[in-house]
Amino acid sequence: MTKPLEPLMSKPRVDLGNIAGPEGNAYCILGRCSEAAKNAGWTTKQVSEFKKKAMAGSYADLLATVEEHFTVGYAGRPSRGKKR
Repeated sequence: MTKPLEPLMSKPRVDLGNIAGPEGNAYCILGRCSEAAKNAGWTTKQVSEFKKKAMAGSYADLLATVEEHFTVGYAGRPSRGKKR
């Protein structure tokens, strides 16, 4: 009998600030996410897999991938990804 798969990653919080400005640069977003993931205990492999997936498409795909794996806060808006 096989065991059910356990989640590979916790869903850490990342504050992206105002993505309409310089903080919205894709590399800045990836850096903030990588730092938050490492602080949450993700392995180097998990961070690398996230970054590969996040960079595989358009900017909109990057943001969708970030929101899939993180609880996201934007400047002036409440965090997204948390159930209230």
